[in-house]
Amino acid sequence: MKYLKLFVTVFAMAIAMNVSAQSKTTAKSKTTTTTTAAKAKTTTTAKSTATAKPAAAKTTTTTASASKPAAKKSASYSGGFTPLTTVLLESKIGGCHGTGGFGENIVLEREFHKYIAWDIFSLDFSCPFNTGFLTIGVKTGIRGYTPRFWEDRMRGFSSLALGYDCGILTGSARDAAKWMGYDTEFHGLGLSWGIGVEMMDHFQLGYVLEYNSAMKSTSHFARITYKF
Repeated sequence: MKYLKLFVTVFAMAIAMNVSAQSKTTAKSKTTTTTTAAKAKTTTTAKSTATAKPAAAKTTTTTASASKPAAKKSASYSGGFTPLTTVLLESKIGGCHGTGGFGENIVLEREFHKYIAWDIFSLDFSCPFNTGFLTIGVKTGIRGYTPRFWEDRMRGFSSLALGYDCGILTGSARDAAKWMGYDTEFHGLGLSWGIGVEMMDHFQLGYVLEYNSAMKSTSHFARITYKF
């Protein structure tokens, strides 16, 4: 009986020691697993940070590219073509019917293309300096423009107009014609052709030739024009 109690006591102590050893082993395994997971997590974070670096470099490159200045574009003086209706007041001076003279023209112009305009209506007046004879004409025509130059401030042009001309004798010339039985008024075809240059969209300088079929006479004028 005494030996049986001793055997039971030793067996119980052995079981207790075995259980204690297994508990320590399990705790150590859990600690090792936790440490390994922490290390893996740290490694993953480091890799993610390292991967993000090229993205930052790419963003910097894009910003530098966007900061480059845009190419400078040339500006047009008129800012592009817009159909426009204008009134031209033309003053002319030169040779009128074989002698010196002057004149005025009023033109209603419709510019419907950047190179072409229609002179819808023009009222022409010219007279020698001695005012013995004057011409009044009503015409319509066309006016062509060149491309602009000198930083879009200037362009060339040419005009052609046809219509009706009336020549009228005045003063002593009229009295003499009446006394001799001649006509004091002459009616026929009127033609005018001009060439010149336009500046700043408002001023024109040029030359104009005018022909009157009734008098069979030709006049040559220097012409300056203002566009309203």
